[in-house]
This record gives sequence, C-alpha cells and structure tokens, in this order.
Amino acid sequence: MDDEEAFETFTELEKYIGVEDSLEFLMLALDERPAALITVFHGNLTKEFRQHLQDLTEHFGLEYVVHKERESVFDALIYLARDEERLERFEPGEASKKDIGLFLGYPEKAVEAFSLELSTRENFRKFSEMMSSDEKTEEEAMEFLENAGASYLERFEAFIEELLEEEKLSDEERAYLRLVPYTPALDEASVMKAVERGREREEALKQLDEENDFDISSYFLEKIKRSSN
Repeated sequence: MDDEEAFETFTELEKYIGVEDSLEFLMLALDERPAALITVFHGNLTKEFRQHLQDLTEHFGLEYVVHKERESVFDALIYLARDEERLERFEPGEASKKDIGLFLGYPEKAVEAFSLELSTRENFRKFSEMMSSDEKTEEEAMEFLENAGASYLERFEAFIEELLEEEKLSDEERAYLRLVPYTPALDEASVMKAVERGREREEALKQLDEENDFDISSYFLEKIKRSSN
C-alpha cells in the first residue's frame, strides 16, 4: 500500500464509521492529534473494515485496541494512538468522560466542563438538597433545575447563538468549529481557540492535497461543511 492508496482508503471508511470519525482517523494519521476514538455501529465491524483498519494502522505506524461493550447499539469502540504507551496507560472499560477526553488530547478546560455534566438522577438529587438547604432559595433551586434540563451540547449551542447575536463570532468562524472533535468550554476565549484550531486543521488538510496532488481533503471538507448547513 502506497501513500495515495492509504489516504484514499479513508474515504472508504465513511460507510462503516461516518464522515466525522473517518476525518479524525485521518487527522491522527497526519499527526494532527495524539489519539482518536472511532465508533463502529451495529453490523459494521466487518471483515473488510477490519482489513482497512489493519492496513491503515500498519502504514501510518499507529496502535489501536478494540473495546466491545455489552448491551450497546454499536459493535465496538476503537481507541487509536500514535504511541503504544498512551494506549497502555488507558483502560477503556474503566474510563470516565474525563479519562477519555484527556486520552484524546482535548483541551483540559473543555474536558472539565463536559465531564461535569450530571446525570438526570444526580440533578434531581442536587435539586432536592438545594430545596432543603437554608443556604439556597427556592428560586435558586428552580433555576438550577431549569438549566439542568438542557444537555451540555444544548447549552453550548445556545452560547454560540449569543456570540453570533453579539457579533463576537461570525458564521464563517462558526463553521470552523465543525473541524474540531471536541466541544469547547462555555467562554469566548475557549470558543475562539477552537476556531483557530479548526483553521489549522483545514490548512493541514489542504496542504496534504497540494503536496500530493490528492483530492482527499477536499472530499472531507465538503462533507463536513455540507453537514453543518
């Protein structure tokens, strides 16, 4: 397998793992991130996909582990890394949201914000504690419960809409957020840092095509931008 054949193989992965996970696998191959997580949905962990996985990891010198979860809608989670030591320190079956985020190399502030999201049961427990506490008012408790009803991703989207309305973020900049694999923390500085990372990723992808006379990157960029509309 030469480089051109290897890179073209990434476009074949979409039917097994989707365009976004295919892109993250590609970014790992380009050394644009230290690790990646691929979700293989039910029925897609085929012999052909396993062969693509083996060929690509061998060609780009990557390490991986396949983790299967019981009673799940997907066949497996595949954790990939550039160095074996990173995988050896990671325990997929025991990993928390925070562990996974740090393994994938996401900004620590983003990992902390996302991993603090509570489950429905935990939210109601905290709400009950606030209602019975002398230090919290009923209004504060109700406000907490109202905010807890929205997921972190929903709150992030609402925050992005605020930035757009206040003209602190443009539609063009928002599009670059589709090129980063994590959800930034809910502050303007973190969002703009993610926008810059998205720009850097776009440049790395365009450079791949320019240096090798490929159209691999344009394929992914077009797909990602189309899905964001």
